[in-house]
Amino acid sequence: MTNDHAFDTESKKCGFLASHFRGQALDWIASEMGSNTTWANDLDTLIQSVALTFGTSGIQAASIARTRLESLKQGKTDLLLFLAEYDSLSTAAGLASDASRLAFIGPKLDPYYREAVNKSTVSYSRWSTYRSSLISLYSMRPATGSVAPDNARRKAKCGKCGKKGHTASECRSTN
Repeated sequence: MTNDHAFDTESKKCGFLASHFRGQALDWIASEMGSNTTWANDLDTLIQSVALTFGTSGIQAASIARTRLESLKQGKTDLLLFLAEYDSLSTAAGLASDASRLAFIGPKLDPYYREAVNKSTVSYSRWSTYRSSLISLYSMRPATGSVAPDNARRKAKCGKCGKKGHTASECRSTN
């Protein structure tokens, strides 16, 4: 636990942060101390200088992408849009290997796709093969509401004879 009064000025905060540098960062800050002291009294300037010098903004972007990827779920999102976002975030998060992409996507998929892929006899070791299988399933999945379920047909009432189980165009009644 630190004392609040120990870091009550910007220069103390900068000094404390700089005291934890090692290796290349320590060499950098030692060389900067003689030539540039503007960051020594401003913590934000020091952090920006470190980010510019060591590229921590890329690390931060990968961390943000990883966080978004962890919270990503397909839900009601169209599969193709979901896959596009998944590809973008997994690349930005540094999931480059097929194994890491395959391991990460399973729980994020809509149950229909997850179950269909799990029932498949194909062994997926490549992300591109898995992705292609998902797109094939997507193209074969009936649109919601496009096919009347059998029980709905059984409850249908004929407009010609009034009996259940068929429609007027299928009616065999002579009335």
